[in-house]
Amino acid sequence: MDDRKKLKEKATDYQNFSHILLAASTFFYLGLLIKGNEQTNTHLAIIMIATLIFISLAFLFRTVSVNCRKKLIEMEDDINELNH
Repeated sequence: MDDRKKLKEKATDYQNFSHILLAASTFFYLGLLIKGNEQTNTHLAIIMIATLIFISLAFLFRTVSVNCRKKLIEMEDDINELNH
């Protein structure tokens, strides 16, 4: 019972991390689109790299979250088979 609760909390945490990283990458990308100040190529490259890293990490965390949920479903299926 405790393992299932921890696994569910992990899945939720990883999903939340994914959402936060996607939101942050959106703000980075908007920073590229806004032409308020003269931005150097180095500055643009750093922002673009940060955006890509955040999107990649969001994808990674989302994948981990899905895997945790699959394990949770398998655990529940095993418990249901034992009860019947």
